[in-house]
Amino acid sequence: MLRKAMVLVVVFGLVAGGGAAFGFSLTADQDLTTQAGVLNGGAEVINPTGTGTLADPWVYDWAAAGVSADLVLGSYKISTNESGVYPPQRQNESVKYDLNGGTITGSGTVALQSTATSRYAGTGDITVLNAGDINCGGITTRATGRDGNTGHIIVGEAVGSGDGPVGNIRVDTLDTRCGDSADSGDITVYGSGNVLIQNSGGTPGDVRTNYQRPDGNNNHPAGWVEIRHDGALVANLIDTHATSDNSSHGGPVTLEGDIFGDGASGTCTVDRIRTEHTFVGESNYRRNGGHVHISGYTGVTLGQVSTYRRGSTYSATLWRAGDLTIEDIEGDVEITGSIDLDGEGVRAGTLTITTTGSKITLAELDLDLMEDAVLTASGDSFVGELLHFDVLNPANGELVAAASGVVWYDPDVADNGYLGGGVYTLSDGWLAPLGARDPRLVPEPAGLSFLGLALFGLKRTKRS
Repeated sequence: MLRKAMVLVVVFGLVAGGGAAFGFSLTADQDLTTQAGVLNGGAEVINPTGTGTLADPWVYDWAAAGVSADLVLGSYKISTNESGVYPPQRQNESVKYDLNGGTITGSGTVALQSTATSRYAGTGDITVLNAGDINCGGITTRATGRDGNTGHIIVGEAVGSGDGPVGNIRVDTLDTRCGDSADSGDITVYGSGNVLIQNSGGTPGDVRTNYQRPDGNNNHPAGWVEIRHDGALVANLIDTHATSDNSSHGGPVTLEGDIFGDGASGTCTVDRIRTEHTFVGESNYRRNGGHVHISGYTGVTLGQVSTYRRGSTYSATLWRAGDLTIEDIEGDVEITGSIDLDGEGVRAGTLTITTTGSKITLAELDLDLMEDAVLTASGDSFVGELLHFDVLNPANGELVAAASGVVWYDPDVADNGYLGGGVYTLSDGWLAPLGARDPRLVPEPAGLSFLGLALFGLKRTKRS
């Protein structure tokens, strides 16, 4: 493959704080490729070490070169382009950027990428360490050819490990998707401030590791998404779902907004989270939906969430849909769309929401699509549409308002008619219609909890 060495123009300027010391910025004036390339800034040259493999990636090390510089990409990008080999590989040509505290800025839609389009062409890892703020286009290791495994995206390190988290992060997208019959890479991000997956105009973008594998047999899940930081999180879609006919799983999602443990300082806003597994083909393989865990924010607003597992009843005691757990939230939690944790013949996922804020608001809650729902708020919980609540056995544990709380439902919603406007005593807490007397303050009149049964009959049968 013909490879062009990386050439960067140097712009000299005063180091922060002024004085006689001078630093510089490495400024791209073209799209660049990394293979055996050189970050060349006139008298300042950063040659990579390593061979590009997983065990020995190319490393562009600002500190080893004795410089402290920002990487200014403008509208350009740095690419690693992969060719196909058999058997399919991952991390054929991986790159690590150690910026020695420097920042990354760029205005293009893609900033750092490892790409592959032909069959068997896997992409390498992209790792960014020891950096300040990152404000640029997308970071992607996506491969579109069949049988090409994709590399991981790693930004920063855990608190107390190595150089620790990077600074604030604003990128258009994070993407490790692979082609058919391949494995997608993981996305791991550690930041000391906000993580905003959005373009420079503020439109939220996607975080994706999802794949489809129409044949073959592989136990690997879709890549995980793990974002641990200290501030606000914004994204349109976080997607780790898998579609296959074999032993594979949706990837887990972890979002943590208080890595320093000194109290939450930002909200989590994501329009949709997908970690489900959809099965196609034979029925005797293992598969799970991925778990979703969100913690450490001042508030959480989600749209639609799906962790379901569908298409096979094989190993019903071993395989299951993913849980949705939201905890250690200091403000309100709101989910504006559907919540689908269905197991379809195997164990469904559990919904657990815990907040010290004033309320939990769910636009709809279908208890047929989860194992159970446990809601804990310092105030109250509100549900717009509540489906498949068991009016015959309200204390069966499928719906819990922990710490003697109240889940309020809207009696004017047509699909809530089977509840009959009644107040129901749960195994912990109560279910009550908006406008009713607070059951925590006023003793419930005898028989009121079963008014819905008397007037509207039994609940719909829960799907097995």
